[in-house]
Amino acid sequence: MRPYPLEASSFDRVECFDVLEHLSDVPAALEELHRVLRPGGMLEITTPHFSCSNSYVDPTHRWHLSYFSLDYFVEGHALEYYSSARFRMLERRIHFRGDRFRRSVVARLANRMPERYEESWAWLLPAWYLEFRLEAVK
Repeated sequence: MRPYPLEASSFDRVECFDVLEHLSDVPAALEELHRVLRPGGMLEITTPHFSCSNSYVDPTHRWHLSYFSLDYFVEGHALEYYSSARFRMLERRIHFRGDRFRRSVVARLANRMPERYEESWAWLLPAWYLEFRLEAVK
């Protein structure tokens, strides 16, 4: 249902914890979330990383997202023409579960070199989930 039955620029913060991967239209949802956020409002998102088995086990998951999946909504991105909604990426992290080695050493490397991690190591050392903090640019 769009538009959401909420006034524009009415929220300082919106949390989408384990939501995006279930939606039929991620770009439309991000545009609506942008609409209801005040200028400078925070959007916090968590979603399974595409390498996590949970991303595929749940039959209601429609999308398998990457560290870079939300870049299309960040101002200045080369492909920002997909949407008029603009955000500033404040923080993003790849999280791991399991032993201390994965939670510390692998996480540190993956977050320093996310492109290399996702292209080369993700299927050998799967991540657990992604966390994003975005600021609405209006």
